[in-house]
Amino acid sequence: MKAMILAAGYGERLWPLTCDRTKPALPVLGKPLVGYVAEYLAKYGIEDVIVNLHHQPESVRRALGDGGDFGVRLQYVHEPVILGTSGALDNARAFLEDDTFVVVNGKLITDLDLNAALETHRQRSALATLVRLRNEKYERFSVVESREGVVSKLAGMP
Repeated sequence: MKAMILAAGYGERLWPLTCDRTKPALPVLGKPLVGYVAEYLAKYGIEDVIVNLHHQPESVRRALGDGGDFGVRLQYVHEPVILGTSGALDNARAFLEDDTFVVVNGKLITDLDLNAALETHRQRSALATLVRLRNEKYERFSVVESREGVVSKLAGMP
């Protein structure tokens, strides 16, 4: 299995912390956010990872190197212009095709049981599986409506 870490964004809400690095390269407790993501993937046996880059790409390269310190083997793909999530996937198509893959944001720390998500994905023979959390506080996140585990609507902010 392979994975893609999304790390191309500008991190505008954290400016000026992101003027010289992308948000995933920001250190948290002595480690870059994206390092936690790489270790998370390695914990689930995912060793081959591609990382998309755009804003301050060298900051992510410096943070992750070849991935060995985090238990993964990394490849990088540069986006000359921000492509968005679907564009990023298309840009990495050659790396990802012909295998089940995981896409994870490079700026999070999680303890989500990835094996459970993958098992659900396989049991349903799904084309894609979106793992989400309830927005209990009704914060500014995209609205996702579903019925019986199937997404029925993706909408803007609440």
